[in-house]
Amino acid sequence: MRVVILYNRYAGLIRGEDADAAAAMAVMDEVEGVRAACLRSGWDVVSMAAPQDAGEFVRELRAAAPDVVFNLVEEMCGNPRYEAAAAWLLELSGVPYTGSPPQALSLANDKPLTQAALRGLGLAVPDNRVLVSGNENLDGLKFPCIVKPAHEDASHGINAESVVHDVCAARTRAAYVIGTYRQPALVEEFLPGREFNVSVLGCGGEAFMLYPAEIDYSRFPSGRAPLVTYDGKWKEDSIDFLATPSEKAGNMDAGLFERIETLALASFRRFELRDYGRIDMRLDAHGNPFILEVNPNPDISPSAGLARAAGWSGITYDELIAKIVLWAVERGKAARTA
Repeated sequence: MRVVILYNRYAGLIRGEDADAAAAMAVMDEVEGVRAACLRSGWDVVSMAAPQDAGEFVRELRAAAPDVVFNLVEEMCGNPRYEAAAAWLLELSGVPYTGSPPQALSLANDKPLTQAALRGLGLAVPDNRVLVSGNENLDGLKFPCIVKPAHEDASHGINAESVVHDVCAARTRAAYVIGTYRQPALVEEFLPGREFNVSVLGCGGEAFMLYPAEIDYSRFPSGRAPLVTYDGKWKEDSIDFLATPSEKAGNMDAGLFERIETLALASFRRFELRDYGRIDMRLDAHGNPFILEVNPNPDISPSAGLARAAGWSGITYDELIAKIVLWAVERGKAARTA
């Protein structure tokens, strides 16, 4: 079986800070991890940088002659909002591919729309407002709040100044987000409780939750709101990175575990995520879990949180990658016989 690993060629930044390039280039860690795992499964493996032109994309994909594509494309033309474009081209090509379909990728990239959809489904999300110009009404929001770009992932635009304590500070931070990232700002109530990263594998009714991870803020600098910043994800020599490890969740009673599982599976299924995803949650002051973000196709490198969660649940990295590949192959077979 030939597996083509499709990833995004770094095309430079079209917005944001210079440091934002680190997250865009980290996809190569995923490529190498997936490639090694597929080789250990005995498969023929080809790594392919996704062309930016649609016609060239289709021609090169056909020339590679994949039986299945492992889709690691996170952006096109330097824009994460075009992540779904690669999935649409794969859909049109008829080649089986891993991960979530384009509709799910587009929805999850739009944080305000995601929050509205979750709320409409009756799933708990923090109260929020969207600022397009920066002058929209913020009445009714309870501070502190976090201000973040509406259409970014990987914690772009999130730092210590992102948590604000009044309307004036919220507007100031929103102006930075709107100007630097060229998109609306999402102003969201900042919940004070524990934070969990919840990985899910599978599809539809067969989806299942891996053991949750929790962000350990016990070593976080005093006086700062506990928050995983961009530096905390990507700058390994930073205080934020060292003080926000993701660890196997402990001290979780059966009731909390069940509520987290219910929210994770409901959002994964209703958003029609496939194969692997991560749902980020935080507890309010009363210990109730709220969904912060829905993440299709999260980082799947060997050192990433999803791979560690799989290990806690008794699934090795090679088994994780093999499951994802074979699920995609089976979908392809089912589509051909439908």
